[in-house]
Amino acid sequence: MNKENRKAYSTVAEAAEIMGVTAAYVREILNRAKVDDTIKLKGTKLGKQWRIDTQSIYEYMGIQTSDSEKDAYIKELERQVKYYNGQLDHFKNILNMVNTLIMTDLIDNSSKNI
Repeated sequence: MNKENRKAYSTVAEAAEIMGVTAAYVREILNRAKVDDTIKLKGTKLGKQWRIDTQSIYEYMGIQTSDSEKDAYIKELERQVKYYNGQLDHFKNILNMVNTLIMTDLIDNSSKNI
């Protein structure tokens, strides 16, 4: 996700989804962060609602890569997918040839037995 597309603030529900935890756990972390400066998840309470700094969600999770690093990683993964798809196609062709040979052998053997 590009920085331009990323929201500056997230709700508790959005943060919970990103982090893979419950909303109650996110609220617990935010409450502890008020007294513990070592907790990287930062948010502001507006009435009963929390607004969480989206960048702090990623920092809390230990994700601190730049967009260019993410783009390079995505390109590498795409290259690997293309390579493995080529390998898969190659193995499918080999299996088809083996299947054809087996079927040909079965047909030849059955015609000899008649």
